[in-house]
Amino acid sequence: MSEDSYFADERVQVTNSRLVVDGITYAVANISAVNLQETPPDRRKGLALLVAGVALILIGVIPLVLFLGIFSNRTNLGANIFPVIFISLTVLLGVFLAFAGQKSLTNPRPDFTLVLTNRSGRVEAISSKNSGYIQQIFAALNKALGK
Repeated sequence: MSEDSYFADERVQVTNSRLVVDGITYAVANISAVNLQETPPDRRKGLALLVAGVALILIGVIPLVLFLGIFSNRTNLGANIFPVIFISLTVLLGVFLAFAGQKSLTNPRPDFTLVLTNRSGRVEAISSKNSGYIQQIFAALNKALGK
């Protein structure tokens, strides 16, 4: 009996007799159900980045203002340029982290997972943030199951 291929790419292959995901093979005959699961994004990473960024900005801005205030009447700022550069880089890193955290919080993307049910139980076969990709695999596997 020849295998009919319903979907194939570098990570996944779906035929009428098997599903292969990242080198793991599942027999289609043993799969009793296929579901799509959407997991909401975890916002803790974005919040942590935002808090760390704001903290670095504050840690950098306050000493920078004080340092420049101390040397504003003196002409020997060039001898103490390294602390100014270090503090400025701290502020720039803080701005970058705050921006990354804000972007992560305002543009969250859920994870989409292909869930298989077989005799062994429930298996999360593959996950991706690309819902279209997971839906293509889902449709191909349903075709292989004859649904």
